[in-house]
Amino acid sequence: MTAPDFANIEAKIRAEADTKMAAARDLAAARRTLLDHRAQFATSDAANLKAVTAAEAAARAAGFDNKTLAEWNLTDTKSGASTRRTTRSRASSKRARTTSRVPAVAPQPAVADALPLPQQ
Repeated sequence: MTAPDFANIEAKIRAEADTKMAAARDLAAARRTLLDHRAQFATSDAANLKAVTAAEAAARAAGFDNKTLAEWNLTDTKSGASTRRTTRSRASSKRARTTSRVPAVAPQPAVADALPLPQQ
């Protein structure tokens, strides 16, 4: 039996670890870039939204109504109140819709209680 070549084993382990560390560093850098860009976008988006809100308020103060602004595509039509949902639609998915109470079905006889099959 030959002695294990520890130098070769160590070299393989180090190469594998270096590859994993390089991949982890690349992933961390990519995530950091992504999060930084998202933060920059959120900041600029908030500033833009504030400017649009102020401009809409100024337009309404000048005499424009919602209908006119919507005709000219100057407002966000999705920003209004959401449609009202009734509780019935949520409840209907949980229970069956019935108009009257149906009596429970009589229990079926167990196999031992059933009549024996006729023999031929």
